[in-house]
Amino acid sequence: PLVLGLDVQDLSEKALGFARDFGISYPSLREAGDAAYRGYQLTGLPETFVIDPEGRIALKVVGEITDPAQLTTAIDQL
Repeated sequence: PLVLGLDVQDLSEKALGFARDFGISYPSLREAGDAAYRGYQLTGLPETFVIDPEGRIALKVVGEITDPAQLTTAIDQL
């Protein structure tokens, strides 16, 4: 699996501070526009997506991930 972060509607400094404060070690990209925000129909942040090999959304979690099984189950099923 590949993990990427996407910062939308954040200033770069805030996004970098968040990553530093929470020890985020995966790469994170910043979107200057709002294409991903509209394309994935984001409703709130944070939101987590598991995307299958064909590019389809296999899982969408709105809010904080509190149980790692939320992700591992979806990934294992792929």
